[in-house]
Amino acid sequence: MTKTNPNKVVTADQVRRFLEAKPDFFAQYPELLEALEIPHESGAASSLLLHQVQHLRGKCHDLEQRMEHMLSVARENECLLKQVQQLIVRLMDAPDLASLLGQLHDHLGETLGADVSTLLLFDVQLDPPPPDWVVAYAGDDQRLAPLDSFRNRGESLCGRLPKAKRQLLFGEQADSVRSCALMPLSSDAEWGVLAVGSFRADRFAPDLGTLFLEFLGQALARNMAPHLAERRRRAQSAS
Repeated sequence: MTKTNPNKVVTADQVRRFLEAKPDFFAQYPELLEALEIPHESGAASSLLLHQVQHLRGKCHDLEQRMEHMLSVARENECLLKQVQQLIVRLMDAPDLASLLGQLHDHLGETLGADVSTLLLFDVQLDPPPPDWVVAYAGDDQRLAPLDSFRNRGESLCGRLPKAKRQLLFGEQADSVRSCALMPLSSDAEWGVLAVGSFRADRFAPDLGTLFLEFLGQALARNMAPHLAERRRRAQSAS
């Protein structure tokens, strides 16, 4: 027969493991709840039951805050998508490339909240010269190397870009850009890249979502393609 040593000290870890193995222990001995005391940071004491209730309330509060944040992001994305749809309708009505670029630039601030924007076009010959915010490159230009990973990825992105990318895209204003969004013009950036930057770090946060950006990039590529195709043929002939 095994004898219990009354002098043996039970450790806190043993008690913890015992309670984990028997989660219904306090249901069998509810009177113990009144005897237990959990010290608060304020120095007061409460029963374990009250402590559990307060803990659950804290978790519920955290979940409510997370849910409110998710709903806020969803509402903002819905609003942005509607604005992007309106912008695309304007682009579809543009009679030529100059008008299309003018409509796009005029409404990027209103639609996306952009403080600065740059449109990179690949392998096209622009005549007459484009506005300052539009830059034409040969598709294999080594100056585009900072964008290689983005072009290979072929998807829009939001967030904070490394300095080399910001300098390529925004030039002298690169240090002022705290967040930005990049859109490939077609899934493989065939025609170029549209970059919009904000002086606010939270404007194009990574959790903003890119559905509306993908939509805008693809629609813009489709609307620009007829205007750019002839200019690309000219560029290829000139080379």
